[in-house]
Amino acid sequence: MLVTIIFVLVVIGVAFLWGFIAKKFEKRYNTFIQTKKGKMIIILGACLLQLALVIIFSFQFRSFFIDTLFVFSFVLSGIAWLYSYFRTYSVNQQKVINKQYGGDYSVGEIRVFKLALNPLLIGIYSFSIIGIAVSFLYYLPYFF
Repeated sequence: MLVTIIFVLVVIGVAFLWGFIAKKFEKRYNTFIQTKKGKMIIILGACLLQLALVIIFSFQFRSFFIDTLFVFSFVLSGIAWLYSYFRTYSVNQQKVINKQYGGDYSVGEIRVFKLALNPLLIGIYSFSIIGIAVSFLYYLPYFF
């Protein structure tokens, strides 16, 4: 049970770290990100970074590339989704705290979680979808 708790804490920590780095990158290179070329470079860079991480993990743990790709695709898409979810959750929580204890009723309404896609998330999710599809197609003959 301790290993599971540590794993969940590591996944959530990586999600927040990923968001922090993305926010710093977005502030610094905002004008470049707004162009189509900049968006494509970010999407391609995210996919290449994930591919490099899959290759490194597969060699490090001496596992098959397809198996590592399948697990890594699920884990990365989960981390990206968790970051987006907890970001909305923490903003809503802060609004409720400000209304309750601060008396500031002009803070705004509580927002429902909606996944807002940026180039980095598009790269993560496209790599995850492709990774899951490739793994599924590779193991498809074993199902029939």
